[in-house]
Amino acid sequence: MVNDIGAPPASVLQVNVRLSEGGAAGVARILADGLRERGVRSQFAYGYSKGGRVSPLESGYEGIRVTPGYLAAGNRLSHLLTGEETRLRSPAHWARLVSAIDQADVVHLHAVHSHMAQVASLVQAITDARKPLVWTLHDQWLFTGRCAQPGACRRWESGCKRCPDLRAYPPAVLDFANRHWAPRRELLAEARRRVPVAVVACADWLGEEAERGGLGPVTTITNSVDRDFWDETGRLSSEPEVGLRTCRALFVCRDLRDERKVDWTALREIARLDGVSLTIVGDHSRVAIPGVNQMPAISDRRGLARVMAANDVLVFFSRVDYFPLTIAEAIVAGLQVVAVDSRAAREFSKAESVQIVAEVTDVVERVRRLASDGGARGPKANRRSFDPDVMVDRYVGVYSGLMARP
Repeated sequence: MVNDIGAPPASVLQVNVRLSEGGAAGVARILADGLRERGVRSQFAYGYSKGGRVSPLESGYEGIRVTPGYLAAGNRLSHLLTGEETRLRSPAHWARLVSAIDQADVVHLHAVHSHMAQVASLVQAITDARKPLVWTLHDQWLFTGRCAQPGACRRWESGCKRCPDLRAYPPAVLDFANRHWAPRRELLAEARRRVPVAVVACADWLGEEAERGGLGPVTTITNSVDRDFWDETGRLSSEPEVGLRTCRALFVCRDLRDERKVDWTALREIARLDGVSLTIVGDHSRVAIPGVNQMPAISDRRGLARVMAANDVLVFFSRVDYFPLTIAEAIVAGLQVVAVDSRAAREFSKAESVQIVAEVTDVVERVRRLASDGGARGPKANRRSFDPDVMVDRYVGVYSGLMARP
């Protein structure tokens, strides 16, 4: 339901460091698509694409590139050495951004760290234009002093003194985390003094952490799957094939080099189980497992839906995600999910088709049990929780509420 306390906007500007790549960009594109379906214009300002180039999706999303390649490189170097981007910007590119801000009723920030521009400059451009601001937290950057993914580190609760892991994304060479910890909070506080602001977390647990970090009040709107994936899985049957005796296990990770998300030992053990076939989807594999169907990462959303629907169970090892869309997609596609315990995985604990286990070895054991049961799928989950229309309508309600505020 759309919030009825104010009229919906006529134009919303989405802002994210990337347009084509990454989970935050995907969520912003779902919003842009959904808004256009509702007659709302939604331009998309972004930093850069791969190699600092123009995004291949720019023309389809009224894209506005903010950061030419040379500036992205300079911002990256500056961030490594000082913890923030340079003050430099392209006058022509920045003028197009300011024009888009002026045209919008609401500006929606997503992930705007990582070499796009000084975040304070972005926020100032919005508040100078007196535009309501929605800021979605896709990670923890806004309430740390440096990184976006602190993992088990809790130093952000007390000032980020002496960063214990300068490799944490985005990486740094010198430690200025403590210097930037307070200014990030003041940046948000100053924006709230000047314009209506809504801070939104993409997961309940992330919202709780943001409140603990001093960013409250924080609203939670969980991410949805995209429209193409949703429509394709709705068209496909989620029933197991008649007479099927093999448990079809699936593992999906875009970058198979990521040791935080991939457990090759467990995947080998799953591949050796009797009555189990294993498919691995992802790029940059350095390991070949006999008998495993290995596929490159799938960009086509309908194609990914078909691959998922052709399997029975998704295995998930990551403990560093925030609201893992891979799990949401598996639920929507009708798979069972066996996931290693994490706060992100617990976001899906109410789904009957999701089993959360304590250790990686437990994942292997659960797949073995599923195989002994004939590989049958579990109970159908509530697809509606991940309907893109639900997410878009909730955000429209937030936009309308901000516009109604004085």
